[in-house]
Amino acid sequence: ALGGEHLVLGGVIDHGGAAQLISTLSPRIVNEARFQIPYRSQAQNRFEATGTGPAITIPGVANFGNSLDVGFLYEEATPEFTDNLSLNLDKHSLKFGAAFRSIRDTQVQQTSALYTFPSIAAYLAAKNATAPKGYTTFVQTVGEPSINYNSLFTSLYGQDQWKPRANLTIIYGVRYDIYRPPSANSASPFASSKSFRTDKNNFAPRLGLAWGLGKTVIRANGGIFYDPFQTDTYRKSILNNGTPIFFSVTARPTDSFAPAFPAVFNGIPSGFSLAQQAITTVDPNFASLYSANANFSISREITANLGVTATYLYTTGSRLPIWRNINLGLTGNTLADGRPIFGGTRPIAGFGDILSAESVGKSSYNGLNIRIDRRFAKGFEAFATWTWSHAIDDAPEQTNIDSGAFLLSDASNRARDRGNSLTDRRHAFNGNLVWNPSLKSGNKAAQYLANNNRFAFALTAQSGEVYNVGSNRVLNGDGSTGTAYQR
Repeated sequence: ALGGEHLVLGGVIDHGGAAQLISTLSPRIVNEARFQIPYRSQAQNRFEATGTGPAITIPGVANFGNSLDVGFLYEEATPEFTDNLSLNLDKHSLKFGAAFRSIRDTQVQQTSALYTFPSIAAYLAAKNATAPKGYTTFVQTVGEPSINYNSLFTSLYGQDQWKPRANLTIIYGVRYDIYRPPSANSASPFASSKSFRTDKNNFAPRLGLAWGLGKTVIRANGGIFYDPFQTDTYRKSILNNGTPIFFSVTARPTDSFAPAFPAVFNGIPSGFSLAQQAITTVDPNFASLYSANANFSISREITANLGVTATYLYTTGSRLPIWRNINLGLTGNTLADGRPIFGGTRPIAGFGDILSAESVGKSSYNGLNIRIDRRFAKGFEAFATWTWSHAIDDAPEQTNIDSGAFLLSDASNRARDRGNSLTDRRHAFNGNLVWNPSLKSGNKAAQYLANNNRFAFALTAQSGEVYNVGSNRVLNGDGSTGTAYQR
């Protein structure tokens, strides 16, 4: 009988444990220590309904046999220790702390062997050994499917909350972060994949104040904030370093190493030659991305129950990670807008596409927020906030959920990608009103219905989503960018 699917049992496990110790060392000194170990895993396992031998596909007819996903495993444990020491010195509240977080990842890729037959008759002939090579293609994964990669994130900070006057509070401090990436394969054939740089220059000063002037409060703050890298950036670079440890072998019946159905390879077959490799790597100057944030706000009491706040927000992002294909040759031809069409001889011989993670992107955000609060009084309360903002960047960052698989429009000129961010929302408004009516009437029924209800109204409005228009073919010759992402 023909039919069914490749069956496999999947499972996801998430759990964790934590402990906390708060110690009062003196009336002025408190220490807080926390330790936790979150763990998560995902697996695709064989079970009683999973087939044996190779997987078999007859396009448009049936898929059966073994699973194409069996053996997949992803495990991640993130042990973390944090300690914070607080010291109260009347006008000064000092705080110091440290955090150590290790990310320990294990990934085992699924293994598979798949025969594709052109028809039921061809499959039956191979099964009966009358035509064991009557398949269209045979594809099998070979090599070492398991990879381990560990990262360590360390942070130190110190801050002081100083209250020089009853109506003035000043907070200042500095934080230091160091993010150590996983170890690279020193035997990699491409230079930048032999070792990964650890950025050690992540000092982040911060300053804030709140100043009360009667019915007016002024608040201002600013600082630098560093963000750890995405561990998957390094996983891709370890796996695709030019000498793959795990890859697919495709055989056609005419190939010298083609197996006879239902045989599978026990390793890399004799006579098979690995195709020219594409590489994923990390630029030797790759550094931690950071943002410089600042905001200034004025809050004013209009009446006893009504207040308004105006806030200006500014953020600039620096060293945003982008992926760039650094192994594209030029044809001398251009698109209508002047972008070059790539192709021809590659500048780095011996390799195909080389996607390099580079920390060179820039972004900026400017926003103005007006907020009105009306506390509950005389039967109703109200709240409304409106934000105007403008976000600009030159980095189609793949770690941004809105960017997906976007690469640069022009790998030779990043300036072409500077424009409104995919996260740009020019206007946003939120408002709500809660009303408890109070009716005094001689009609008890009407009074009861009115006074025993609460009405709530809400309004949300914002500017529309921003989308790129994709293509249905490769426009610029850069095959590392899919057609739907060719802008």
